Amino acid sequence: MAKQRAHRQKKASRTSRFHRFSKKQILVFGLLFATVGIIGLVTSFAASYPYDDAGQAKLPTDPTRGLVYDGLRKIKATAFWHPCHGGFEVKNVRAGNRPSCTHGPDPAPVGVDMTQPVDGLTTALANEQDATVFTQDQIPAMQKQAQEIVAAATTGLAPNSLPRTIPKCYGDGSDARRVQLLLVNTNVRDAATLSHMKSSLAITSERVETQVVMSSTTAGITSPNSVTRHIRYVQGTNCIPIVSQINMRARPGYDFTYADITAFLQVNGYNHSDRKYLIWFDGRTKICGAGSAYNDSSKESTNQANSYVGYAVVGPACWNRAGVELHELSHTLGAVQLDAPHTSGGYHCLDEQDVMCYADGVNGKTVNRKSVYVDPKCTKASLDLFLDCNDSDYFNASTTISTGSYIYQHWNTANSGFLGL
Repeated sequence: MAKQRAHRQKKASRTSRFHRFSKKQILVFGLLFATVGIIGLVTSFAASYPYDDAGQAKLPTDPTRGLVYDGLRKIKATAFWHPCHGGFEVKNVRAGNRPSCTHGPDPAPVGVDMTQPVDGLTTALANEQDATVFTQDQIPAMQKQAQEIVAAATTGLAPNSLPRTIPKCYGDGSDARRVQLLLVNTNVRDAATLSHMKSSLAITSERVETQVVMSSTTAGITSPNSVTRHIRYVQGTNCIPIVSQINMRARPGYDFTYADITAFLQVNGYNHSDRKYLIWFDGRTKICGAGSAYNDSSKESTNQANSYVGYAVVGPACWNRAGVELHELSHTLGAVQLDAPHTSGGYHCLDEQDVMCYADGVNGKTVNRKSVYVDPKCTKASLDLFLDCNDSDYFNASTTISTGSYIYQHWNTANSGFLGL
């Protein structure tokens, strides 16, 4: 009984202390605690909000150069939980169970005005100038001719100045990981014209093969002890790459965006994780080139660039110009990671001459570090058509890479499953 009386007295004491506070004071305390809770929720939401609205407002939009960001949402570089951090999320497009990501639009080459209409037929057929065609067993002869062309050039080279290389045959032509070539038309073409365009674009793909072979062998532009890499195209008879054609409904007066084109392809079944799609868009667009990007520099074969669908889109004004096809395709293969030694901060590099290098300034890195410069090993402008002249950032086909180097310890696109030995 004594214990019960003590308990009741203690409880009454607590109650009397509580009643020392007025209702007004209790209300103030309640509001204070609620405010602290709301501030915590707001702070938590702000910390988890991935979109860089301030950065989006400062993007260097310039339609004449192809710098159009419609359909893209900039993601904070610090939003590490978002797969597109440091790049852009593509609206209404998925890569498996996650958002599709891109580095954003690349600027058109000097002298190309993206606001002026260009007929894809004209640019496709311009690729058909005479060139020696080499088969896989003639690779040494191709390398010799290409080296002579590069050495003789006093300025940058157009891709159609390079010899053509018939790609290497792999499997049944469509198994496993492949680069699939697509011609997407909004312009109305008759069957004969479409056939001609597809043949011309297949020639472009053969020159892209030349660029990859030249980048991965001892051609005076890479490290010694290299093993040749080839593109694993979707192939037909005699290993010739197949260009598939798809019609897309035109919208009068409308310029299609990267998001429009990739969303259209996705809903029409071009969405496979074992495919990188190299797309020539034949219609109205201000896009010169744009490609999927993956913020993942891990060296394992499970790297996102090796595991997800990729879209490399080239607008008609930039077909077969300044290596745009290889540039955008390389983005889908994982070039250039944001932690690479010579990163621009926006999925490119700064140590020219290199097909992936220019000062994009997307994440402001070029303000705090040196801007684009010419590496002493890579001074010839004609090397601008090839991959990673310094072998240090994203592509190195050597068998003797230093184990302490960045390219050994991180993702090396030469090891991509979409390339073959």
